[in-house]
Amino acid sequence: MAVLQDNDQFWVGLELHVRAFAKRLDCSYLSYPLGSKKPMQEPKPSLPTDKYLYMSLPHAIGIVPPVETYSVIAVATMSARTFFEYAVEKLGIDLATPPTGDDEHLLIELESPLPQKKDEECRIICELHYCRITHEYSQYLSAPENIPLADWPFNTDLLAQLHDTRYMIKKVRGLDVTADSTQPHAPSSAEYRACVHQLIMWAFYRGILCPRLQLLTSEMILFCVNRGYADVNIKVADMFMNKFLVAKLLERCMYPLVLGTNTKLAQLFVSTPSGRNLGCSSISNDSPPVATHTIKQVVTEDMRYVTTVAGGTREGFRLFRRAYSMYLMITLRYWDYAAGETLRLQYYQVLLLIQDELRDIFQAPIISQIWPFNVVSPDDVPEDEGWVSFIGINGDVLNRHNGFKTLLTTILDDNAIQRMNDACMNHPALKSAKASLQIELYSQEELFGEPYFDARPYRKEGKDFKAILGEERMTTINLDLSDTMEEIIMEADEDKRANPARPSTPVGVTPTNAGPAKVAGRTEPIPQIRRPDSFRILARKQMKAEAAMRRLIRGGDDPTAPSDDELPPIKEPSQGPPPSAAPSERFRSASQAMQRLKWDRKHQAIEYEVGYVDRFDGMMWKRLDQWQTHTEEEDFIPEHRIWIIRRVRGHAMVWEREKRIDRTGEDI
Repeated sequence: MAVLQDNDQFWVGLELHVRAFAKRLDCSYLSYPLGSKKPMQEPKPSLPTDKYLYMSLPHAIGIVPPVETYSVIAVATMSARTFFEYAVEKLGIDLATPPTGDDEHLLIELESPLPQKKDEECRIICELHYCRITHEYSQYLSAPENIPLADWPFNTDLLAQLHDTRYMIKKVRGLDVTADSTQPHAPSSAEYRACVHQLIMWAFYRGILCPRLQLLTSEMILFCVNRGYADVNIKVADMFMNKFLVAKLLERCMYPLVLGTNTKLAQLFVSTPSGRNLGCSSISNDSPPVATHTIKQVVTEDMRYVTTVAGGTREGFRLFRRAYSMYLMITLRYWDYAAGETLRLQYYQVLLLIQDELRDIFQAPIISQIWPFNVVSPDDVPEDEGWVSFIGINGDVLNRHNGFKTLLTTILDDNAIQRMNDACMNHPALKSAKASLQIELYSQEELFGEPYFDARPYRKEGKDFKAILGEERMTTINLDLSDTMEEIIMEADEDKRANPARPSTPVGVTPTNAGPAKVAGRTEPIPQIRRPDSFRILARKQMKAEAAMRRLIRGGDDPTAPSDDELPPIKEPSQGPPPSAAPSERFRSASQAMQRLKWDRKHQAIEYEVGYVDRFDGMMWKRLDQWQTHTEEEDFIPEHRIWIIRRVRGHAMVWEREKRIDRTGEDI
């Protein structure tokens, strides 16, 4: 299917730019090849000198709105000030006030646009964020999802985004493998990504954090697709989410993710208030088993624009605290951390119980929303402050639909608050724990200090970002995409040679009941259908579009651009690294290499500098003639922190620990 064919073309263009962007910054970019059948392997442990670049959701899973800022996050061990100074120098830009802090970012517009849509401007504007990793966790620069969020000293929001992004990249890669073209009713990876996109956006907007996202499985998405709720026009859904479609999608698929752990063996069948059956019937054989739980609240009317809530939990909370006129603030405190682990898994039931009590008090289907939906960890509940959750109450909709003329504060008086508190304390999750619960009613302005207004999209297509943010924070750069395109085409060709056919049922995936049963004696290969929007084809089309654009801009033919019948040459891998980068047979230690450079007549110590890893500032440089070798000196640096020795001019590598390069005996 080609539901996302146009969207894939835009995503390939964006992927090319981000790869070139990473190359300019000398960062490793762990990409997600669209439609690749290669198994996703765990990255190798990183070194303190490494730098990595990641895309943030939703763009990392192949969903690209036509005009948007694309968030990329750089990860390294250096300080934020040092990184942004490095980035400004590498990108060759001049800013009046470059960023210096962990909460700041660099806003960059890429000069080469994406392929144009009809009557619609397409621009690539990157927000370059920086997430600093301490030296203690430097081995996880290539896998930031393994770094704990608790008590993180720097920007926790960025690290949380990396957790979610890395997890979803792995998950969507699995969905691509699950999409089986040999089964008539099996969805394509495009449909899978459409479903995942809707679910993740809803999860962020609802305050569901990373641990709950880990409950998302391919069986849950497949269940939704088999019931016919994945036929989504993503080009339309990116701009406006259809509430009726999303309500069906979420009611079938999302609540198992929110309300509990799923199991492939569960066979539950419950009726929802809207009259639809949720889960798998013991009679029905048209869908795989999915665990479900009783649902007492249907999806409400507070779904907003997808592109507005795609910024993560911070953006979702910004919208939540502006969306309602009244709020309940629920503060949970407990003193037994053993019981706290149970509360972490069951606290959502207490919050749902408050929603039930609200409906009983008003005798009406009052609209309310919980934020956040779950407690992430018992350590996140300080003894003095407690874990705070909110429930927004939409009094305007209640008055409009039910004719209520009484103020919410009149109905939710002290007796009503006490009633909700007593019902919660009688819940088994709190009754058996050393815990207390406090429920308070506030207006929007009293709680958050902001005037009440509806959350609406604050960014329009084609808007002048420079006029909003100021010239000193906005810059434009041009990237050479030719080498990047050739690399992608090489990877796609290698993928095709390594995986000429997709298996009918991937290992570890439960086959659906859709499609005819396979004949036992059949041994010939099943014909495979390649996706028309594969990475290779789209990359070639993108290259032709770039060439045509250059010819149009220059007013004639571009002699350097390939013709329509000419494909970019595939570079054959070299037989070995250049001689200067080959590991030496005899590899000196760092102290031996420095001594050789100091006393050899062919070298001058002033011409060399030593790269070492500082515990707080990351990679630092110091001239060899100023290096202290006496341990009693205040600025003495242990030998195990030295990683690189190079020339000051030209930065020619002389000694490198990682690649075991030692050229101290050569004329450099």
